[in-house]
Amino acid sequence: RDAQGLCIPCQAGEPGLLVGQINQQDPLRRFDGYVSESATSKKIAHSVFSKGDSAYLSGDVLVMDELGYMYFRDRSGDTFRWRGENVSTTEVEGVLSRLLGQTDVAVYGVAVPGTFKIQKTRLQREGFDPRQTSDRLFFLDLKQGHYLPLNEAVYTRICSGAFAL
Repeated sequence: RDAQGLCIPCQAGEPGLLVGQINQQDPLRRFDGYVSESATSKKIAHSVFSKGDSAYLSGDVLVMDELGYMYFRDRSGDTFRWRGENVSTTEVEGVLSRLLGQTDVAVYGVAVPGTFKIQKTRLQREGFDPRQTSDRLFFLDLKQGHYLPLNEAVYTRICSGAFAL
């Protein structure tokens, strides 16, 4: 959000959440909500385009090209918990895409021992075990302040709790 508390429109090439402005007087733009008030409130954002307005949060992440064409990118529901915060894999992908100058970046959560998160894909099954993947793996060493290669010795220390992330 900007200094006025309004949502910031995305630039071309930048992923963003598709929202629909709600207008209860317009049958094509009204949103009556769900049976559950809680579910309804999770789908509505306020002061999106102007102070006091409301918009429906679709959950779809799109990217617009320079010509104004929009392309589906992801669902915003792909989140994981990190240090008590919900982290959107799509937001992380957007940041990495800009930082690395890459068009396609894939970010996904993996099960870390002790979190009991259900694994859903092949990538999650591989996790961050260097013996399960041929990919090069790295981790952020907070003491050194930069990323280091993740090898089997470090992996074992993380899993045993001897090394904190």
